[in-house]
Amino acid sequence: MATLTAPAGHPAAGSSIEVFAYLVRNAGPTILVDTGMGDGNAFLDDLYRANRTSLDTALAGAGATRADIDIVVNSHLHFDHCGNNRLFSGTPVYIQSREYEVARTPHYTVESWIAPEGVLVREIDGDREIARGITLLFAPGHTPGHQSLAIETPSGLAIIGAQVAYTAAEFEAGGDPAEAHDGIADNYYASIRRLKSLRPVRAP
Repeated sequence: MATLTAPAGHPAAGSSIEVFAYLVRNAGPTILVDTGMGDGNAFLDDLYRANRTSLDTALAGAGATRADIDIVVNSHLHFDHCGNNRLFSGTPVYIQSREYEVARTPHYTVESWIAPEGVLVREIDGDREIARGITLLFAPGHTPGHQSLAIETPSGLAIIGAQVAYTAAEFEAGGDPAEAHDGIADNYYASIRRLKSLRPVRAP
């Protein structure tokens, strides 16, 4: 959905950052995990040299439209994961309460992108089954309220790790401390261990 360039001071300074969303379609509700980077913030556009693909275009590439989305999940509330929540007025958006709390602190995110008028935030605490065979898993570490998604499929359990780890290689290796939020590295490692212990058929 977007390619960003990590600025000076970022752990990955100078490298490209790919911004993803995930579409979940099964016999139940259609779920969108994360909504990408929003528009209209000149500071972030310049700092990260943002090159976007619109959410509508990305959904069309998967054979879907915004109207198909029944549930939105924000894995966490950094600006590149909640920026298009505004496009889903009237659709429930699931966010961990701890994440919603920390997102109100200065310089954490673009707060106005989280829950503009019409967006129906559903705060949860910890794990929660949100549809048959689809469970949100509290996975703090990258942020204090990060969450992942577990999906029961005919082939076994699939995990959308989101940013529980930055890459699949990092996930398999058990983590990189540069990716942990200040002061909660233990949670970061524990969340990766937990997801790995579920033995998903697909990793993040």
